[in-house]
Amino acid sequence: EKEKAMATPTITVPSTTPSNTTWLVCDMDGTLLPTPTKAKGFYKPVNESPCFAPLKRWLLSGRSLLVITTASYRMFRQMYAPLEETLKAAPPTANFLMSGYGGAMLYVYDHDTHTLKEDEEYREKMKTAFDPAVQDKVEN
Repeated sequence: EKEKAMATPTITVPSTTPSNTTWLVCDMDGTLLPTPTKAKGFYKPVNESPCFAPLKRWLLSGRSLLVITTASYRMFRQMYAPLEETLKAAPPTANFLMSGYGGAMLYVYDHDTHTLKEDEEYREKMKTAFDPAVQDKVEN
């Protein structure tokens, strides 16, 4: 039982992703963004972080970014919203993925529609990986 709850399915990168794309994989809180403890009680957006300009250059050069966090909805305000215009201007090789809710959900930027979409196949796979208490928390 415990092993089943700890299992994590493999992230499937969109089929349009070239195999030579360079990825930057980062934790959000405490890595890309200061924790609220260090930010005087606030959850600051990435455009207030020293890493904002380098992240923009990274994406505009066609490289890819995967942000991992335990956060839920605040990840959209803190990471996606400040990078949205950069993603629209970035070449299609610049993939942007956010794994939130402690890895329970995966969002992928769609260059055709210029939107961030949930990877529903990943979510279905995760339903079998988490214990029922965690799954219920994510779904409700």
